[in-house]
Amino acid sequence: ATEIREKENDEYEKERAEGEQCIGAMESAIKVLTGAGAGKKGFLETMQEAQLLSVVAGVRSALSRTAIQHSLSENDLETVRHFVAAPQDFVTPQSSLLQAQNPHGDYAPQSTQIQGILKSMYDSFTSDLEKANGEEAEKQKNYEELIESKKDELETMEETLETQTMDEAEKSKAVVENK
Repeated sequence: ATEIREKENDEYEKERAEGEQCIGAMESAIKVLTGAGAGKKGFLETMQEAQLLSVVAGVRSALSRTAIQHSLSENDLETVRHFVAAPQDFVTPQSSLLQAQNPHGDYAPQSTQIQGILKSMYDSFTSDLEKANGEEAEKQKNYEELIESKKDELETMEETLETQTMDEAEKSKAVVENK
């Protein structure tokens, strides 16, 4: 039971670490994309581009998880794959003609689309992690109850063995004395 529990816990720890890493990647990507189009220029714009490129690796890693691939629609999955392959497409300034027609900002509408998908992925990761945490707590509680029960059984069996050994010793002594 202890070996099984340790194996389950190791699997949980790996899953938790991976989940937390994916959640961090989604948070970073959303944060960087939210800042897109804020009118930053020069050094700050370059920093944002560097941040964007750094979070793409995390999104790529998160995208490799099978559960996420099954939870996204094919269209959303393709959008995320496009984002990972060409993140600049999601924050590239639009032409001046389109800027005049877009009162919500001067950056590609794809930025908003990918933010929504990433938020959905973030929600999925946090939900999965919450569920895994609950399952792990329940398994640990059950294990502790099992171990406590086994300790009680062992104690009872040791007491019974001691009583039987004493009884046997007394019977053997009585037989020897009666001879």
